[in-house]
Amino acid sequence: MGGGIVELTVIYARNLNKKDLFSENDACVEFYIDPHHKQKTSVIESAVPIWNETFTLTYENEKVIHFHVFDQDLGGAIKKGIGNAKLDFSHLRRGHTEAHSLTLLASHLDLTPNGILDVAVTLKA
Repeated sequence: MGGGIVELTVIYARNLNKKDLFSENDACVEFYIDPHHKQKTSVIESAVPIWNETFTLTYENEKVIHFHVFDQDLGGAIKKGIGNAKLDFSHLRRGHTEAHSLTLLASHLDLTPNGILDVAVTLKA
């Protein structure tokens, strides 16, 4: 099969379950194809965090990006999970970009939506 490069833009999140009692979530997104090579957005305090951050990911055979959205407090010492999602990009053709609105779920057992994460993915090579 072979590997390649994917460009990922984490655009924004909306309708996030609120984890902080007296302030907005300090939201960040952790993502990976290979769990040994995780990347993360900056932390934004907002009900609708807008990142517009672009990252490059490499892959071998796996063509699924895993996303974990957190409320990160106390300088990153405490992470409260908001939701998780996966994006299969195996159908994406080289040079093409797709935008996706991913439903964030608390776990694979709990199908209650905890928000929406908007991303764009481009298969570079």
